[in-house]
Amino acid sequence: MKARKILTTEYLTLLTAVFMFFVSFFAIVPIISLYAEILGAGELMIGVIVGIFAFSAVLSRIPFGRYADNVARKPLLIIGALIFIISPILYTLTESLLTLALIRILHGVGIGGFSVASMSMAVDMVPKKRLGEAMGLFGVPVMLGMILGPGIAGFLVDLTGYNEAFYIASMFAVISLILVLMVTESDIDGTTTATFIDVLKDSNVTSAVIGVLALTTAYGAVTAFFPVYANRLGYTEFTIGLFFTIYAAAALIVRVPVGRYADKKGISLLTAPMMVVSVIGITIIGITTNETGFYIAGIVFGIGFGAAYTTLLALSVETVNPLERGKASALINSSFDMGIAIGSIALGAIASAYQFDTFFLITATILLIGTIGFILAKKTLPNT
Repeated sequence: MKARKILTTEYLTLLTAVFMFFVSFFAIVPIISLYAEILGAGELMIGVIVGIFAFSAVLSRIPFGRYADNVARKPLLIIGALIFIISPILYTLTESLLTLALIRILHGVGIGGFSVASMSMAVDMVPKKRLGEAMGLFGVPVMLGMILGPGIAGFLVDLTGYNEAFYIASMFAVISLILVLMVTESDIDGTTTATFIDVLKDSNVTSAVIGVLALTTAYGAVTAFFPVYANRLGYTEFTIGLFFTIYAAAALIVRVPVGRYADKKGISLLTAPMMVVSVIGITIIGITTNETGFYIAGIVFGIGFGAAYTTLLALSVETVNPLERGKASALINSSFDMGIAIGSIALGAIASAYQFDTFFLITATILLIGTIGFILAKKTLPNT
């Protein structure tokens, strides 16, 4: 029997909408901490400004996950894109840290809705036997957004200023909204009474949540404080953006082949080894001040993150009921955002107490401990 296609028109339209959305998102990532610093934020407040976005996304995903499972996915895509149109424009109008923090809360709600709905719809559209490959493909537009967004924003900040970078982020969200309106959603067949706790009883979901939390705690630390660290070493916003672009390119290259390998050999086989590769990448950041060294760190961290995250996404939805995919997506995306919040806010206190080189070595150690936690959870938690 002929295998079902993955790259249907609907799936490609959704992936393109995701790409435009995440160009908007990642255009903000390397400049928001620097923008907060210009408004007078210290290390701890920078962590709050970066991390409060993630906390907002986590909290919003609780009702959004239920809505996606029991009502519809597409309205959440529309809400998310609209918020991503408005929020960058509001950044240009603020002159206070309090207002900036409030806008970050709103911005976080946008990604909370969009990410839950887009991942759930992507899983709905593909055959289960090709889930690893499909999740690898789903990550491609995210990684492409991560490649283009920081580079575009860094270039515009160097050339003209922060406002133009924010306007471009808003423009990409407009394109995402147009594409979202073109996506046709399949009907949800029934409703589910399962709670988030019920979904977490699936050992694959729990293991994936632990792995993503560890991985993105490290990522949150890098996104919040590498720009500040590099800037204080004398590197420009363009160079900082290029670091994130190189990281994202490396993560992009590995996603699809890793997904295909996972489908054939086992979804989680490469997860722990690739998390260790991520540890090595962050360690390199901590032991070098050389521009070339930073780019090498970006490549190594990107390979590890891209491969590990691909398998963790597939693992999180591999065995859940189709009617519970919204909740599983909400949990895995919430662990992503919670990790970023921990990496930026909680580790921000460490960043203010230590030199940055020591800070990144501590971050690498935390990720290594999280990797061990993932391995233990995968081996010891019972299957449901």
